[in-house]
Amino acid sequence: MDRSERTDTSFVKGNFSIVAVHLMDGNDDSVTKVLKDDWYFFNDWYRLNDKRDGLELNGGNAVVRNLYGKNISFSAVAGKNGSGKSSLMSIVYRVLNNLSYLMTIGLDRNAAEPLFFVAGVYASLYFESEGRLGWVACEDSLITFHWGDEKDVEMSYDWSNDNIRDGLLEYNRQFISRYFCFT
Repeated sequence: MDRSERTDTSFVKGNFSIVAVHLMDGNDDSVTKVLKDDWYFFNDWYRLNDKRDGLELNGGNAVVRNLYGKNISFSAVAGKNGSGKSSLMSIVYRVLNNLSYLMTIGLDRNAAEPLFFVAGVYASLYFESEGRLGWVACEDSLITFHWGDEKDVEMSYDWSNDNIRDGLLEYNRQFISRYFCFT
């Protein structure tokens, strides 16, 4: 369905913000460079829970969410030369690329360059959409999408036949598109 046929214009309601990246064990040193297998936050809306295995709302956050207007947020990555800013952004792009690749298999993408799956990425990208925390986990060929209290959507890439294992239902594409938006 192209954009002119779409009747639901509420793809991402409200605020969308990238919150954090969690690097997991398994990434090649040529990708992570100086970065450690750790959490990297883009704002202070969330903090690590006591178990250090997930995020929870940070009640005393310093950055006002609506400082620049309703549903407007921004983040900046700052640091010294060689501190890993570009490496961190490269990992964000790889997670987004792999999610996009799996979501667009079998779709006609007129005038678009083909996407290629990037193997060996082990990272989770956390975001907030409509006031709920979600994440995209990329563990090599397994991509998991989680948003709020909804059931996880899992997609696996099958290297042997260049396709998604067990297929990807259109419902999953629409679900992910509704709650996760990036350009």
